[in-house]
Amino acid sequence: MDVKTCSKCKVTKPLTARHWQRDSCNATGWHSQCKTCRREYDRRRDAVRGTRLSRRLAKAADTANARARAAGVPGTLSGLILSGKLTEQNGRCYWCHCRLGSFHVDHKKPLGTAFFCGDNSPDNVCIACPDCNASKAGQPLASWLSRLAERGIRHELQPADMPVQAKLPLPEFNRLKRLTKFLALGLLG
Repeated sequence: MDVKTCSKCKVTKPLTARHWQRDSCNATGWHSQCKTCRREYDRRRDAVRGTRLSRRLAKAADTANARARAAGVPGTLSGLILSGKLTEQNGRCYWCHCRLGSFHVDHKKPLGTAFFCGDNSPDNVCIACPDCNASKAGQPLASWLSRLAERGIRHELQPADMPVQAKLPLPEFNRLKRLTKFLALGLLG
């Protein structure tokens, strides 16, 4: 029976699927580390990834709290609350439901606007993709929901009778909006 020595723990083990993982990129066809060492590596890597995400969420909470204090709005968020929101949303944008790579903390009712002042409570906060957060900006919730409908996105907060257009990606939607505006102003002939 063939044997192989692990490059990490230096233990010689039988060359079987029980002890080694297949690796098509390796010339031998087997991974250089035994399964035990690979599991340990994966466990540590996942813990570090979780720590990085926790740090990002804590920093996002601190930023949202600072914005709220500057606007004179009550409420405090924590990284743990935002982590719960992210889990609740299944790692997807609250507005357009795309998978989140990077994320922003979004206040459903914007902070500091004259008539639509929202607070910094967990009920008023969601995790959004950068595109949705930037295009929503300080818009009132009703106008943002109608804009989502124009982009072809159905959302649970929209009234049932609100018509939803064919779905367009955000850059294409913005280009068509500008083109329509230019035509209305008579700038394009």
